[in-house]
Amino acid sequence: ALAKCYREGLGGSPNVLLADRLLEESRQQRFAPAITDSAVTVLNKRGSSPENIRDAIQALESIKADFPLAGVQLGRYYLYPPHNSPVNADQAAALLTKAAEDGLSEARSLLFNLYYTGRPGFPKKDEGLAARWVRAAAEQGHPGAQARLATLYRTGAPGAGIRKDVAEAIKWADSAASQDSEPAHTI
Repeated sequence: ALAKCYREGLGGSPNVLLADRLLEESRQQRFAPAITDSAVTVLNKRGSSPENIRDAIQALESIKADFPLAGVQLGRYYLYPPHNSPVNADQAAALLTKAAEDGLSEARSLLFNLYYTGRPGFPKKDEGLAARWVRAAAEQGHPGAQARLATLYRTGAPGAGIRKDVAEAIKWADSAASQDSEPAHTI
C-alpha cells in the first residue's frame, strides 16, 4: 500500500523509483500483497517482455494458495489477457471458483458476471449459479454485487430464481449507495 501511495503521488509528488524499491524489498521478503501488486502491474503494462510476464504469472501461481487474491488476479488475467495472449477460460474459472469458495467477494462478483452473461469461452451460462455468487458477494458487503442484486430484484430474474421484489431492490440499492457505488445511483 505504501508503494502504491508513492507510485501514485498520494500525499505528495510521485516517486516511482522508491515505489519500485519498496515493492522489490517486499517481494524478497515474500510479502504476498506487494508481490500481487507488482505482478499485476507487469501483466497490465504495455511493452512488458514475455519473460517478465512469465515471471509475474509464476509469482502469482507461487502465492495463490496462501493469498487467494493472487488467484483472483491471475484468473482476471486469464480471462482478459492484455498482451494478445489467448483467453484461458477453464483456468480462469478454476482460479475464480477457488477464490470464491475461499470467501473472496471480488471473485464471487466476477463469477456472477461470467455465469449470468455466459461469456464466450467460459463454462456455460448458469443464472442460478450466478445468483448464488452475487448474493454471497452482496452479503459480504461488496457494493458492486449489492447494486447488481438490487437490479435483479428490481426487474426480476426468473432464470436466476429471483422474483421481482421492490422492497429487496431498495434494500440492496441503499446498501450499495451507502458505499458510494456508482451503479447503485442509477437503479
